[in-house]
Parts: sequence; structure tokens; C-alpha cells
Amino acid sequence: MKTYFNLDKKLKKIFNYFSIFTIVLGTTFGSINSANAAAVALVDGAALVLADVDEVADTLSNAADADVTLDSDSGDAITFATLTSGAGTALTVEIIDGTAGDAETTDITGAVTAATGSTLGITITDGLLDLGGSVVEAGTGVATITIAAAQELNTTGAGATIAASITSAATSILDIDGTATFSDTVSAGVLTIDGATTFSSTLTAAGAATIDAATTAAGNATFSSTVDLSDTLTFTGTTFTASGAAGLETDADDAKLLVDGAAAQTIAAKITPDTTNEAILENSNVAATVTFNEQIGVVGGALMKLVDTDTSTTSVFKKEVGAVMFRVDGSATLTLDGNQATNVDINSAGTLILDDTITNGQEVFLAGTSVADGSVDGTGNIKMPANLLDGESIVLIAQTTDAADAAIVIDVEAAVFDTALRTYTVSAVANGANDNDIKVTVADNSATTVASNLGTTTNMGTALIQAGIAVETDATALDAFSNALNAEGGFSATEDTALAKQVAPQDDMISGSTLASKAVTGTVQGIISNRMASLRSGDAYYGRGMSAGNMTAKSGFIQAFGSEVEQKNKTVGSGTQYGYESSSAGIALGFDGTTDTGATVGLSFSMSNTDLDGKGTGKAKNDIDSYTASLYWDKTGQNGYVEGSLTYGLNKNKTSRLVNTAGLNRTYTGSYDSNQVSLSLGGGAPNAVGASGYVTPFIGVTGTYIKTDAYTESSTTAGDNLRLRVAQDDVNSLVGKVGVKYHNVTDKGTPMISLSLNNEFGDDTINSTNTYQGGGSSFTTSTDVEPLSATLGLGYSYGSDTASIEFAYEAEANNDKYLGHYGSIKIVGKF
Repeated sequence: MKTYFNLDKKLKKIFNYFSIFTIVLGTTFGSINSANAAAVALVDGAALVLADVDEVADTLSNAADADVTLDSDSGDAITFATLTSGAGTALTVEIIDGTAGDAETTDITGAVTAATGSTLGITITDGLLDLGGSVVEAGTGVATITIAAAQELNTTGAGATIAASITSAATSILDIDGTATFSDTVSAGVLTIDGATTFSSTLTAAGAATIDAATTAAGNATFSSTVDLSDTLTFTGTTFTASGAAGLETDADDAKLLVDGAAAQTIAAKITPDTTNEAILENSNVAATVTFNEQIGVVGGALMKLVDTDTSTTSVFKKEVGAVMFRVDGSATLTLDGNQATNVDINSAGTLILDDTITNGQEVFLAGTSVADGSVDGTGNIKMPANLLDGESIVLIAQTTDAADAAIVIDVEAAVFDTALRTYTVSAVANGANDNDIKVTVADNSATTVASNLGTTTNMGTALIQAGIAVETDATALDAFSNALNAEGGFSATEDTALAKQVAPQDDMISGSTLASKAVTGTVQGIISNRMASLRSGDAYYGRGMSAGNMTAKSGFIQAFGSEVEQKNKTVGSGTQYGYESSSAGIALGFDGTTDTGATVGLSFSMSNTDLDGKGTGKAKNDIDSYTASLYWDKTGQNGYVEGSLTYGLNKNKTSRLVNTAGLNRTYTGSYDSNQVSLSLGGGAPNAVGASGYVTPFIGVTGTYIKTDAYTESSTTAGDNLRLRVAQDDVNSLVGKVGVKYHNVTDKGTPMISLSLNNEFGDDTINSTNTYQGGGSSFTTSTDVEPLSATLGLGYSYGSDTASIEFAYEAEANNDKYLGHYGSIKIVGKF
């Protein structure tokens, strides 16, 4: 017999001697039951052999911390009923077999219990431990089992619950012969399951695994070697991994992997049938997506009997699928071509989604010789990949039989989903003497049709066609387009409309920026016109909202001005053309003098800033800094006046917009310059009314040429294919106006009111040529400008021969929901 002596527990033994004495007395005088079974006290440092434990009904327990060895040194198995750690103690049990030859069994026929507050650790160092009952963790008790290399744990109990965590070496053996539930983590080496088993927590197996009975894995399961499956394996955890060469290798007709969970699941295990028509894969998880990362069945080899996606489930297949029957009752996404299904059963409640990794000319299903009329059922439940461009095609099912082709074409035609962007046509194309391929060909819709389908403007429809081409090599954007167009990925049927509105050039910003630059020039010209009016005297005195009294010789002015403009949304075609809001503030100053002939000549400068916000869903913005220089002149006669100004302006633009639909979250920015040259000519004839009033009919014409630099957007996403290069057409504007003003010169200042009609005789559209950086053709978008508008002016001025102050307000409106407000304050001084 071996002797075990643990030096680091000497002090504990002093206390244990008293405990042992008490236990022994109790055992001697009354603990033997009617079967002559004993309650064996586990003593610290003791080694128990068959002579000590020799009854099936013996019960083993400790009253204090103990470190015990069970040694089958006699050559026979040790068998006893229960093993219990005392409450609040630490008990470690090592199982060894000191006998040469085959390892003997240590057999616990009943329960192993870790009492509350205790820890019970069992280590199988050399031998075999047979558990005939449960392992119980009472209260806060903790039980662990460790299996050394090449050693074995066997469970034989019926309906046993194994609450202990199990840790194993790679070559150890866990053999489950009874029916058992493992409620804690299990780390096995070689795993054999011969009885119905449930793993409630994490399961790992480093060695080969054989599953010959119904098994449920409720936690994550990881198998490092091939799993031999001949029964039903139900997986309800999160991640299932079988990294062996064959993954799950089946060897029975009814071998089945049933996937059923309450959250997203990943199956990183191939399934390899021994022979065709042998294995079943079923997804019944209705709560979230199940992703299959490895091949299912062997294309061109042993096919699965059935791959079944149940109603309301979502399955994604990342590798090829090979099956006698591929049944789609839920949603099934294929990401590769070259799948094999003798029959494809797509029910009306199911949806087959072809991922955008499937490309032009590829075959989705090979050898569909059993596909027949009715195999494909439903309307709009086959979703095509978004990367198929105009004129491209794929073979959905290859090698169907001639007799069924006409009916299959009708079925597939009804099932293929036409998007707002593209229409798909199904045909049977000859493939050999007796077989055909069911082919699907794509055609882009016209821009008008796209706009009508989406409920957008034609500009947006035009842009979406080219954007659909541009994203072909941008995987993230392509997925977004595919999901939006097909109303998949959790997106509604209106997501394609939202996407079209944001990826298109933002007309609200493009047109608004041009009109804002034009408006700044117009405001400066108005300031100059008012300045010249303030210098007039006599019957020809004219004021367009402000007057400074008679100023002669050399003088100068400084004027602060601002504006608020709103262009409301309007309906254009089948959609909404979004408007904008802009807010400007600036300052102008000028110097002028009177010539010997009485003409006025001056020079002015201005600088201003405009913040423009588009009303579209792309949240387009432009921050515009404008700088102008103007030369102006005026000549007044007895019957009226003529005036003119020549203005040059430079605008520095900083734009931004966003795309945050269909799962995308991208911001685009641009920077560019624009400049304009404007010539304004006008005249009027004041007529005295009463003692100090004047009515002045006036006319004018303003010609403006605006040139805008082309620019390419930057993006927060590297290599973004949806970045736009925008090249705006030059704008040639010619605005004529006619109106009347009234002002009254009093001792307390000069009030004024005016009204004019304005009409654009030049360009009445703002056009830009746009190109997505990911590809596609350049395309033009246009925004109409309402040519006719009316302007109301109000003003008041007060001053002397040396200084004055002026206030002015103008409102311009048209019949196209445009309204602009302009205001200014001017201080004039003579020098």
C-alpha cells in the first residue's frame, strides 16, 4: 500500500485528529446500516484502497478540509454509493490506479455533492471514474472534475444532472452512456455520447467526437476534430464550431443538425454526409439570423438529404450548399454560385436572396433535374444581387428538363422581384440536348420610370441609375443598395426612396448656392443704386428705400446689410424638389465724387458671408464667403437720370452633405470657387407730387455671368465610390425690371416705398454635370428657376449736408414659393 503525507498540512492534522476520533467513534457505535455499509470518513492526507471502501452502499464524506487519494491498488474496482464534501470545507479527491496493467474503475453509484459553502474537486490522474448518479452543487457549493491525459470519465446514470465543471486534457475521454444534463462548462478531450444528453453551458472537445444519441448544446460548442454524427444534434447557443477536416460527418440517414436559438447564431462547421441523401440541416431559429460559414453537403459529391429553412427564419449561407432538396420556407441568402440542388423548393412564404457576391454569368444552382412546375412558388420572393448591371444575367437553375421549362420560367418570372431601379426577365436557354438553364437577365429602368417608382424627381432617378453602377466595387455601399432596393436587411419598402434622395447631387444646395451668389451681387448693386440716388438733387432726386440729402464733392459711405431667403419645397414630376434657406450678413464701403459735368463716379468694395441650408434629407450645407468690387456712375438731367454699375465678385464655397440611410453613415465635403461679372443699367423719371413728394417710374436691366469651378468631394469613408465630381454649367442671367417709386422729402427725413416686376430673360435653369467616382457615366441634373418675381421696397433716411443714416428693407417673392428679405443700415459722411 502507498503512503501519502502532505507536509504543508501538518497544522491542520492537529485539529483533524479530534474530528477523526469523533467520526470513528460514531462509525463504530452506530453508523453501520442494515447492509453493513459504512460512512467512511475522509481524512486529510489519507489514501483509501479497496480494503477501506468495499461496499456499494458506502458513503464518503469529510468534516474538515481534506486531501484524499482513492487508489485501486488491489487490482479491483473501488465502488461506493455517495461522495459528499462537508459544508464549508475544501475537499480534493485524486483517483489513481496503482496496479500495473489495465486501469481499474472507481465507481460512484449515487450522487456526488458539494455541500453549501464547500469546494469539491475530483482529479482523475490514473484510471477511470464511473458516475452512476448526479453531481450536485448544494447552495453555494462548487464541484469540479479534472480528467488527465488518456484517462476517462464515464457517466451512466439515467436522468443525471452533472453540475460540476469538467476540464480535460486533449487525449482524455468523456464517455456519456446514460442520459445526462451537464449544467456547467464541459471541456472534453475525446467525446462519446451514447445517451440522450444536454449541455446547458459551453462545450468544447479537443479530440474526436462521436454523437450516437439525441444531443442538445445550449451554449457555445467548439469541436477541434471531426464530429461523427448519427442522431439529432440540436444547437441553441451562439457559436458552433467544428474545425476538423470533415466538420460534422454524418453516418446515418436521419443524422440531423437542428439549429434553434433565441439570438443570432453562427455555424462555423461544414457538414459532410457519408453518402448522398443522408443528412438533414434544419434552421428553426425564428428570433434572429443564422449564418452558416462553411459548406453544407458536397457539391459534385455526397449531397445532403435536406437543407430546410423554416418559416420566419433567416439563414445566410457563406459557402456552397449541396443538397438533394433545398427548401426555402423562411429567408435564405446565398453568397456564392455553384450550389447544387436536385430540387429547389421555394415556397410562397419563403424568400431566396442572392447576395451581391454572385456576379454576371454565374450559375446559382447546378443540376436542378428534379425542379418542376410548382417547385418555385410566390410573388416577388427571389431577390437578385444589386451588382448585376444593365444587360447582365445569371443562371438561377441549371439543367432543368425540357418538359418542365415553360412552367418553371413562368414560376420564376413571378417570383423574381423587380426593383425600382431594374427589371428582370426570365428565359430558358438551351444547355445540351435535353436540358435548359433558367436564366435571369437585368435591364435598367429609365430615369422617368425610376423616379415614378420611387416617388422622386427625375434628377434623383437619373442619379440612382449611375449610383447603382458606381457601387459595384464598393462592398459596403453595394450591400446597402441591395438591401434598400430589395427591402431586405431589416429595411422597409421606402428605404430605396430615402437612399435615392441622399445619394443624388443635392439640387437644393447647388441651385441655392448659385442663386445666393447672384443675390449677393444684386444686393451690392442695390446698395450702389441707392448710393447714387442719395447724391442726386433737384427734381431728379430718386430714392430706392433710402435718402441722404444732397451730397456733393467727395464723400464715402459704409453700409451693413443682411438677408434671409427661403425657397420652399415644391412638387416636380412625381417627387419633391427641395428648397433651401440662406442667411447673409456683410458690409460694404465706397468712395465717390462728382465730375465737372455733374456726373457721379465711384468705387465700392464689399465682403459678406452666407450660410445656406438645404431642405433635403441629405442635409446639404454651404458656407460662402463673398468679396466684390464695383465701379459705378450716374448722370442726372432735367427729365430724369441714368445709372450703371460694373461688379466683379469672388465666392469661396465650402459644402457638406450626408448619406445616412440603408445602413450607410457617410459625410461628403467639397471646396470650390465661383466668380461673377455683372453689368447693371437703369434709369427713371421723377415726377413731383404735391409739395415734397415724387413718383418715379423706372426701368433697368442687369446682365450677370457666373462661372463655377468643378470640384470633387471628399468623404469620411476611404475610397468612397459615391463621392461626386460636380461641374456646374456657367450661368448667363439677364434680368429686366420695371417699377415705380414714391418718396417724400420732409424736415424729419425721407420715407420711401417702391414696387417692381422682374423677369429673367437669360438662363432659367441651373445645370450641373455629375460623376460618381466609383464609375458610371456622367449625368446632368437641372433645376428650374421661376423667371418672374416682384419686389417691394421700404426705406427711410435722415441726414444733413455732412452726414446721414439710412434704413432699407426689400422683399422679393415669386410664384414658385420663393421669398427673400433684405435689410441694410448705411452711414454716409462727406470729406
